[in-house]
Amino acid sequence: MSCAADVRDICYRYDGTFPGFLCCVYESYAKREIPVGVLSPEEGQLSLFDSKEIATDAARARRVYAGLGRLGQPLKTRVMTGFLNTDPGKDLVLVRFARLGFDRGAAAAQMLGDPDGAAAFALERAVNNEACLMKEFIRFEQRGDTLGAIIHPKHCVLP
Repeated sequence: MSCAADVRDICYRYDGTFPGFLCCVYESYAKREIPVGVLSPEEGQLSLFDSKEIATDAARARRVYAGLGRLGQPLKTRVMTGFLNTDPGKDLVLVRFARLGFDRGAAAAQMLGDPDGAAAFALERAVNNEACLMKEFIRFEQRGDTLGAIIHPKHCVLP
């Protein structure tokens, strides 16, 4: 079932956590609106648009997470991995992609011709490529009984 939504001149502000992000998806779907921005604390909170503070609600986050799970593992993994990306604007891309998934079903994971699907795929690919690079080229040194390495990843690849 498709849920019509209008792009509204409003920015969502949330706490930067994954459950907080899932609450932004819930709010977008519940209010039938697509925000012009989704801002985490790392991206700053300044915007010329009106902003709406989205509180993190564990029940809403679980509901959206379960919904993503029903859409299939590829779609759920794309949202989770894309969230680890540190590019500015990734939150809005992932909200739009999650809405695409809820509107079109599991096939949204294969819709690379859709701008939202392609952008979400690019976020996931960037994180996966950097994680692979870290696995292959990281070099450890031994200090006493401990192995350690200094890394400076662009994205949050440790999880």
